[in-house]
Amino acid sequence: NSVKLLSRFADNRHQSLMACIGMEANTMRQMYLKPLYSSTESEEIKIAVLELVTECIHKQASLAEAFLNALELKECVQKKTGEESEGFVHIALAIIRKRKETPNDRAYLASVQLLHALWHERRTLVISYIRMRDNFFTNFCHPLFHIAELKGQVAPAYAYILTCLGTEIYWYKDQVHSALQDSIGNLFKNNQLVRLSLYCTDQLHGVGRDESIEMEDDPTHSAVSTKILIAWKEFVYVLVKSFPEKVKELEDEKNKKLKGQETNKENEVQKTPKKQNRPETYSLRRILCIHALNALTNEIIRQGNMLAISTLAELYLLLVTTQELQKDLDKNLAALKKISSILTQLPHHYKLFSESAMYNILASCCRFFESTEFSTEDVLSSDWAMHMERIIRAVCSLLSRELGIFLADRENERTKLILPSLLCLGIILGQEVGRHALHLWQDLVAKYHIASQLIETSAAVLQMEELPESCLL
Repeated sequence: NSVKLLSRFADNRHQSLMACIGMEANTMRQMYLKPLYSSTESEEIKIAVLELVTECIHKQASLAEAFLNALELKECVQKKTGEESEGFVHIALAIIRKRKETPNDRAYLASVQLLHALWHERRTLVISYIRMRDNFFTNFCHPLFHIAELKGQVAPAYAYILTCLGTEIYWYKDQVHSALQDSIGNLFKNNQLVRLSLYCTDQLHGVGRDESIEMEDDPTHSAVSTKILIAWKEFVYVLVKSFPEKVKELEDEKNKKLKGQETNKENEVQKTPKKQNRPETYSLRRILCIHALNALTNEIIRQGNMLAISTLAELYLLLVTTQELQKDLDKNLAALKKISSILTQLPHHYKLFSESAMYNILASCCRFFESTEFSTEDVLSSDWAMHMERIIRAVCSLLSRELGIFLADRENERTKLILPSLLCLGIILGQEVGRHALHLWQDLVAKYHIASQLIETSAAVLQMEELPESCLL
């Protein structure tokens, strides 16, 4: 309890605990290091000590220097020996190495949190020491290849691991440590990245069906899920940007494999239903987009965590931006159905969505229509017309509402943020439908009196000293 209390002081107090305690650095270090090497001390004390060191790294610079013993680590880095030194970092690395096969305990989580604090605070000297340890990145990345192993209280470890790796990749791009390059290469093999994506975008992480109802209402679980989701968004964006050649190589390999399968089937003169082959034609980026879009749709329908919704929309926006034009009927109509489900929810639950969530959702929908080319078969299908009508109806409803709010209160901050994206989406939809079914667009615009509101809004913004972005549209 005393160690936990000290952690609270380290987190909440602005004073230097090192100065308040008045002990020498080495004495402090040895006092808290001794329990970690003791075979008789309880696990709770060891976890509390690791958490104290983590808090000090974030908030107490002098205590952190004492605990980490940077001078000793510097000597280890310069000597480049494989020998381990005694210390808190050594203990954390040992726990991660020894318990990687069975990491479901709080000591493992506390060790990962300590390393995350080092990366977060850019303790470059200590990180240099850690990189030199044999098989560090192999041990550290182990949970990413064994998705079901981190559950319950230790599930946040996924977020910390992804954040550390994403930071490392961001710093060094394709010049990262060779061991980390090997781990990244393995992520692109055997659908490992796809499995990780499916886990991170699923809001019920590792929960059985009988537990799912209870876990959905658990705020702690929701916070953990959102933390993992945010870390995944940042990690996958940095990964795709830093290693485009690996993504391209994987997609080329998949296309080559698909062509080989088609050739074999032609030679054997065997007819197989097309639907069995469809999943193999999806590129890696396309699959990641589908996972994000599915999760976004589910979260919006059940009116889940707004931060999760905003993060999923941003993740989808980042991924769909890298996509090439697709003309496959099944693929585009499936995505259009999801977009339709998302947009039709917005007018009904308008006030529940935060400004950032609305902005990211609308921006994602804009990008979807900009980056997707519908084939003639798409446009002639009844599904396309049905979903486009639902989408236009929802957008017209939102436009009518937002324009009305703007005319009544020109200083409304929410409307100032949302209206430009909404107008962009309306313009894009008008262009899309205008080429194929202009009457559909004209009838709905007339029904919601959008034209008269737009004229009135244009007149109003032209009289304002500071023209909002909406005027440019």
